Amino acid sequence: MKVDFLKELGLTDDQISKIQAESGKDVQKEKDKATAIQAKLDEANEQIKTLNETIKGSEGDAQKLKDLQEKVQGYEKAEADRKKAEEEATKEAGIRARFDGLKGENKYLNEGTETWILNEFKKALESKDNAGKSDADIYAAVIKDKNVFAGKQKLTIPPANGNSSGEVDGITKAFLERNPGIKI
Repeated sequence: MKVDFLKELGLTDDQISKIQAESGKDVQKEKDKATAIQAKLDEANEQIKTLNETIKGSEGDAQKLKDLQEKVQGYEKAEADRKKAEEEATKEAGIRARFDGLKGENKYLNEGTETWILNEFKKALESKDNAGKSDADIYAAVIKDKNVFAGKQKLTIPPANGNSSGEVDGITKAFLERNPGIKI
């Protein structure tokens, strides 16, 4: 995640450091998983090599050959499944890092709420309706009108039509009536 992007969101250097640290933990977890999977792959490749050598050395034993070919096919399928799982884990880690960078210092009501919003964010990212939109815009649309954060929320809304007198316009008034827990 780029520091410039986070600064454009109005985050402080301290907030950015915390986001990057948390994101780094998630990325490291996924790297550790990938390393473990790679070790299994190396072992499977070694077994495939051994099996291939055994096949070459067999003297016409059709059943053994057939059994070995089935094992090789099983290993090849396991490798394809591993690659797919690794790609999905990498994609998931990337989306999670983007998602984590958007909530700022807010805390979700609970883990279930965070999971729900993350899943809604993923769906929104895949939607053609959101093509070309920034992550921040998509995230804002996902959490709009939802009470998902713990504690008091403070939302800053710039004055409409250059109104800096402190008067509340009709849109802002309607927004505040629908969201009484938010202070402007």
